Amino acid sequence: MTVGYEVRERIAYLSFNRPEKHNALRDEDIAALVDALHRFDGDTDADVAILFGNGRSFSSGGDVNDRLQRSMDEGTSKTRTTEAQAFAECENWKPVIAAVHGYCLGHALGTALYCDHLIAARDAKFQVLEIRIGLPTATVIPRLGRPAFACEVAMTGRVFSAQEAWEGGFVTVLHRR
Repeated sequence: MTVGYEVRERIAYLSFNRPEKHNALRDEDIAALVDALHRFDGDTDADVAILFGNGRSFSSGGDVNDRLQRSMDEGTSKTRTTEAQAFAECENWKPVIAAVHGYCLGHALGTALYCDHLIAARDAKFQVLEIRIGLPTATVIPRLGRPAFACEVAMTGRVFSAQEAWEGGFVTVLHRR
């Protein structure tokens, strides 16, 4: 999958384009997202970006056959390609909005939480998958809203709804459609 990049009316649309796999992320997909974020940072025709997934989901997280299996085999996720620096280190700060629908699981949840705002459709389902496969969750907990909610969902790895995410304090807008 490549990450799509299109600008219309000063809005950059960054899209995950692997809908047949619920936009599961491989290392090359994360690298493409990093490239798209750098492009957005330097794009004088775009003031804001919206990150979304084509198809039925924002993203089901790391691709098990690529990204997650490699992390499990290595016993760490530290060597995986990551987009964290692309969100944090930029020349021209401009807001990025995650528009989440369908699944937003594991790594994809972390990606959405790096965005400045997270807008969730009512059908969105979230899950911190890392705890279930023995990977650390400490980096995502501070970004998951209210402390008690964040610890509970990160430590249990249970699926939670957009409504719960809204009540938990990390969804900026719960879309009412």
